[in-house]
Order: sequence, then C-alpha cells, then structure tokens
Amino acid sequence: MDSLIGKLEIITEQLLGSLQFAKQEELEDFIEQRQALIKQLVELKITPDQASFHRNRVIALLEKDSIITARISEIQVENQSGITRMNLAKKQKATYEADYVMDPFMFDKKK
Repeated sequence: MDSLIGKLEIITEQLLGSLQFAKQEELEDFIEQRQALIKQLVELKITPDQASFHRNRVIALLEKDSIITARISEIQVENQSGITRMNLAKKQKATYEADYVMDPFMFDKKK
C-alpha cells in the first residue's frame, strides 16, 4: 500500500511541476495511470490502522486534485472555443460560397 501511494505522489508531483504547460494528452495519461493505481489500492484489504496511518498522505493528494481539475477545465474551455471558432469559420465560408448550381446546357446543332 505504501508503494502505491508513493507512486501516486510521484506522478502527481511530476504533473504539478509542468501543469501550466501540460497538454490534454499528458493529462489523459496521468488520469489513466492514476486510475490504475487507485484500482490496485481499492483491491487491497486495508485495515483501519493502515488507513489511519496513510490518511494524511491521501488527504494531501486529494487537495491537489482541485489544482489539476482547474487545469482540465481550462483545457476544456480552450477546446470548446476552438470548436466554436471552427464552426464559425465553416459558416462564414459557406456564406461566401456560391449557392447556385450551374445546370448543364444542351445545344441543338441541327436547328
């Protein structure tokens, strides 16, 4: 259990070190790693003594969640504004494109 919490602390600190410049892919990797470690922790049979011994470390990790969540929210806002800009550009492009289709003409050479 101690090693799993230690790994959680390490990956959390690594992410926090570069959080301001972290990309969406890095955050996704962090979340996947974290979920795997948490799944392993949940599968362990933890005694109340072990839980109380590691409680402070877990609380410290949970407090850092708000910082990470804020960065994830920023990326979501950036993504949404990018989607909005692309949709607006499509709409403007469609406005300037011709709305008519030229029908084919047939010429009767005999007449």
